[in-house]
Amino acid sequence: MKGRLISIVAVIGLFIVSTVNAKEVKTHKISPQFNGSSIAFSSKSTSRNTTVTISGPDGFQARKFSENGIPSIDLYKSGKLVDGLYNYEITTATGKLVFIKDTINNGRGENDSHYARKGVTQTGHFRVVNGQIKRYKNIKEPTIQSNY
Repeated sequence: MKGRLISIVAVIGLFIVSTVNAKEVKTHKISPQFNGSSIAFSSKSTSRNTTVTISGPDGFQARKFSENGIPSIDLYKSGKLVDGLYNYEITTATGKLVFIKDTINNGRGENDSHYARKGVTQTGHFRVVNGQIKRYKNIKEPTIQSNY
């Protein structure tokens, strides 16, 4: 009986933790916006110390940093655009403060903080065709039905 009660409590605890994490992920969604050869990003939450990195075919690399907000990048200005698949990564610190569990004496005395901004990383990809960013709608693949 005691083991069964512990199992039930553990399952309830996992359910609560998973719903809290699911809500947290939704609040820090960063949406890409494409326009010609430019890519910009928008977010509902505040972003600080944000780095956007884009990599592509033939060693293409573009990186931009912003202390406040999320920077946009014009790929055409960053180098020759080759048709193909490009990847992006955004790392940012949100406005949400989280408690630092393990603090050490860092020599700051009264200016020592026990909180840090929550970090968020998001990745994605897009395709360049004829020097322009091409957007594709989410395509649902057909399912194969077997009759045996």
